[in-house]
Amino acid sequence: MKNCGPWFTIKWLFDFLGINTYVKMRYPFCGYEVTVRASPVWKRIERGKQEPACLRYLTNLELQGKTVLDVGAAFGSYSLLLSKLVGTTGFVYAFDPDPKAVKVLRENTQMNGLSNVHVEERCLSNVSGKTKLRANVFGIGVSSIMNKPTEGAIQEIDVETTTIDKFCEENDIRPDGIKIDVEGAERKVVEGAQNTIRKYSPWILLEFHGNYMDEEERRETWALFSRTAKRIVFVDGSTRLYSYGSILDTMPEVKEFHVFAQY
Repeated sequence: MKNCGPWFTIKWLFDFLGINTYVKMRYPFCGYEVTVRASPVWKRIERGKQEPACLRYLTNLELQGKTVLDVGAAFGSYSLLLSKLVGTTGFVYAFDPDPKAVKVLRENTQMNGLSNVHVEERCLSNVSGKTKLRANVFGIGVSSIMNKPTEGAIQEIDVETTTIDKFCEENDIRPDGIKIDVEGAERKVVEGAQNTIRKYSPWILLEFHGNYMDEEERRETWALFSRTAKRIVFVDGSTRLYSYGSILDTMPEVKEFHVFAQY
């Protein structure tokens, strides 16, 4: 990274205090360079410390000209990469309900001239309506519509919800792939995408946050996600039973993991 060490930390602190600062970083595996608002997450990505297996898996897919939904986009660590991978004939729809995160996401897409990324300040769930979005601190990429997304003091705001099915139908979108990172609300999002999955058979890259669920909910979420999948591949997680690329027929024994499903 061109901006690293103490200087990067100083830039990030300025940004945290409301003084916008920007850094350049390169994605691993593809070398794609972007200019982004300063945040430690970008430094971890470039150094291969932030979900490298997921970034590697996406980079190895043939995505040129495809349409991908980034559900739980935060400030765009996946959206910016997907923009490069789908190319000028593809589209990325980046969803996040956190208004502070969305503000940074819009800046990051505009700074890089990414006309193929459509930012949607929306909460995707299993119904259209309203719900509470909770976080310790908004704007850092960790918020959830679940009752207890994180430990400590919780802030909350009211947000409107919709479903993938409704969004795609209303906007005539036929997704080829969906990335989901929603801090424990995986079941709600997948439940709201059942018609889309049946009609278009998109792949799904899912971060499974089982630590936010009890055992019954974990099993029900996995059952919904896996029941019509033709193939599920293990991408990463702290387990000795599976490795990158392993084919799964049961839920991994760990609570947090990434998997890639084809329908």
